Amino acid sequence: MVHRFIERRLRTTGSDADLWRALTDPHQLARWVCENAWIRLEEGSPFRWEWGGGLHADGQVLRLDDGRSLELSYRVPAFQECVISPTRLTFEVSGSANGAELLMRHTEFLPDTSWDSYFAGHRACWDVDLQKLKSLVERDCVGPVLRLELPQAGELGFRQCVERIDNADTQTTTTHTDRELSYETTRDSRPVSVALLHEGESVVITESFEGDAVLRETEQYDRWETLLDGLGPFERGTPYDYS
Repeated sequence: MVHRFIERRLRTTGSDADLWRALTDPHQLARWVCENAWIRLEEGSPFRWEWGGGLHADGQVLRLDDGRSLELSYRVPAFQECVISPTRLTFEVSGSANGAELLMRHTEFLPDTSWDSYFAGHRACWDVDLQKLKSLVERDCVGPVLRLELPQAGELGFRQCVERIDNADTQTTTTHTDRELSYETTRDSRPVSVALLHEGESVVITESFEGDAVLRETEQYDRWETLLDGLGPFERGTPYDYS
């Protein structure tokens, strides 16, 4: 049986110590990935993240290399199938010339169709949450994040997205690979971080705003869909369907 997985690499200008603290300190976790968090950094110890309304994730610490890597068994009991088949979540932190990098792998999602919404929800939520993590580590603030997906854009669509963005946005601190683009720009004289990811046939766009920014979702989505007209159908937002 071939399991599905989610893999994301996050580059930050923050330190590896700050990144590790954001991944493991309950108060920091509650700023970017959940509303309340409990975790003890010992192998075999339980952890729990809560989002309110009874929705939570729990599991235990499977492997720990302090300051470098953390592996968790992970389940959201609201999705009943995962109670008997938990997934695995791994964070690996490393230093880089310009700051720190995170490799996040969320693995062992079953290929059964009953897992489709559970997998899709986590895939989209990690795109948003990791941008919040980046803001926390780099600026010590977490603001709203917009997510837009072009599920049928493909490699050509990714290149066309990059070309149109190059013509539309003034970019600073740009990172560009064959499957990723990230850069800083401004909207209404305020700093914004933008990231594009080409994954399979899909192109995912996230736009991260300052902590006290007011996100005008309809206006922002319309702006992106106008800029990228003809490259997609578009999917707005983040599905949270674990039922």
